[in-house]
Amino acid sequence: MSYNNFDTGVNVTPAPVTSNGIVEVNYSGILSKNGAKELYLHYGSSYLEDWANVSDIKMSKNSNGAFSANLSVPVGNKLNLCFRDTAYNWDNNNGKNYIYDINK
Repeated sequence: MSYNNFDTGVNVTPAPVTSNGIVEVNYSGILSKNGAKELYLHYGSSYLEDWANVSDIKMSKNSNGAFSANLSVPVGNKLNLCFRDTAYNWDNNNGKNYIYDINK
């Protein structure tokens, strides 16, 4: 099972997201549609609204122009995701980020 958001081009597998588990994040959103050559996944966890355990990881570009990365889910209640290209153009879901509940 996965979390799909076809409108934004974000897919997180497997679902549900579990603390200290590994997830694959696939991205075919606005940055890849606008021709980004490289993308970085900016992610962290939260208990309320604050980001904690923040990391960046370079994503791999697939033959279809989408990007993917595997990450270890940090401890917290929510997994927060957003994406940036090398020119620091961000896809942060219009300021709402991409947020997934973390199961313990």
